[in-house]
Amino acid sequence: MNYVEEKFWYPSIDYIDTKHSDILDDNPDKYPGEKIPPINLIDVLHEARVEPGVYRKAAVLFKEISRRHVYEDGNTTTAILITIDFLNENNREFAPEDQDLTAKVGNNHGQFKISEIADFLKTGEINEERLPK
Repeated sequence: MNYVEEKFWYPSIDYIDTKHSDILDDNPDKYPGEKIPPINLIDVLHEARVEPGVYRKAAVLFKEISRRHVYEDGNTTTAILITIDFLNENNREFAPEDQDLTAKVGNNHGQFKISEIADFLKTGEINEERLPK
């Protein structure tokens, strides 16, 4: 049996840090704080690499950058922008059009499994009843 290894673009830690710095520059009300050791980002990138399928990989980036609270502030925004970049660089569409809903899903990532977030990224649809009012 032959296995075909899929080649995907992944953000580097420096890429993610730069994106986060840009967010802080654009939002002076965000607290820059200290970053948790980069092992958390290394773990997130590894988890994304071993996940099957591009949307599941994107869902890991979306959920885990925010969940692990890699930065003092701006984690959800960083997670969303990195996910968008990941999908764009891999010639896939980021389907969610409602920015408020996307932020709400990002802030409440614990309510959803990776497969549900992957479907959200692909279709723009998610069970909003599971989100806080």
